[in-house]
Amino acid sequence: MPPQTQNDSLVGENALLSRRYIESAAFENSARIKRLKIRKDYNFFSIGSSSNDIFLFPLPAGAEIISCWVNVVVAFAGLASCSVSVGPDTNESGVLSGNSVIAIGIKTIKGADFVDNRAIYSLTVPTTIQARMTGSANLNGLTAGVIDFYFIYLEHL
Repeated sequence: MPPQTQNDSLVGENALLSRRYIESAAFENSARIKRLKIRKDYNFFSIGSSSNDIFLFPLPAGAEIISCWVNVVVAFAGLASCSVSVGPDTNESGVLSGNSVIAIGIKTIKGADFVDNRAIYSLTVPTTIQARMTGSANLNGLTAGVIDFYFIYLEHL
């Protein structure tokens, strides 16, 4: 621990105890906050089926998704209805569930994996996070649409 100076906000015995507590907590909860933005347009989802799963990113082992939302930048067009869900490859709607992409705006309907405001995945195995687009007809009928996926997650060290 560096020597104390007059400019330290914590001085004396209480400072030593406070610093030890903070250092201990930082060690026990060693994690990095990661922010991620992924942009996809309708072409990524276009397929001759009414649903399609696409890869978004690999989530490291033991990571916790703190927040996730989508922003529909350009409304999806060409189908009567269309929605997107996000989650690991074992539960495609675990993080976000059934958010309509027909209108522009931010969508935040949380999935079942969110407990106590976070989604915790396997502590030993990396997880693939993907998006599932579901439409009222085959997704190759889409003619427009741009969506941004946002994630904030903790990567434990």
